[in-house]
Amino acid sequence: MFKDNKSFHQAKMAKLPGEEVLHDDGPLKEKFPNEWAILADKEYQGLANYLRCIHPKKGRSLSRAEETSNDQISSDRVIVENYLGRLNVLWRITTDKYRWNESLYDDVFRLSVALTNFHVSISPLREQNGEWYRQSQHKLIQLGLKIKEKRRLAQEKYRAKKRQTSLD
Repeated sequence: MFKDNKSFHQAKMAKLPGEEVLHDDGPLKEKFPNEWAILADKEYQGLANYLRCIHPKKGRSLSRAEETSNDQISSDRVIVENYLGRLNVLWRITTDKYRWNESLYDDVFRLSVALTNFHVSISPLREQNGEWYRQSQHKLIQLGLKIKEKRRLAQEKYRAKKRQTSLD
């Protein structure tokens, strides 16, 4: 899914005019000097071939340097998960199936992020925010599975009716 939206992500990762003077010593800065990095988890292996993506290395026999790098990335990912947890706690619309007008989604999401940024500025992130994020992710996965099952049952019912009418 991420790869299907490559152009969208590249546009959002592009450094804006004036941002090139900001300090940036992250990985792959030489290969992608005009982009900010995406912090991803292990499932996104290979993205660094065409996007500036930072993710932990997979494998059992990692060097000490790779293990240290993985620890640093995981530490940063915890902050991201805690932030997303706070976003989900504050704004239920970010955790449920979006049912409103699609043209409003970007504005609603940006407003939610802006208000969450303000909230974080007066109340720092905590570990329970990350736990809430994991719980809301699980909830969304379960919602998706229910939708798939409901569709499968509807298709099965339709096919059974169609078979019955063809026999009559």
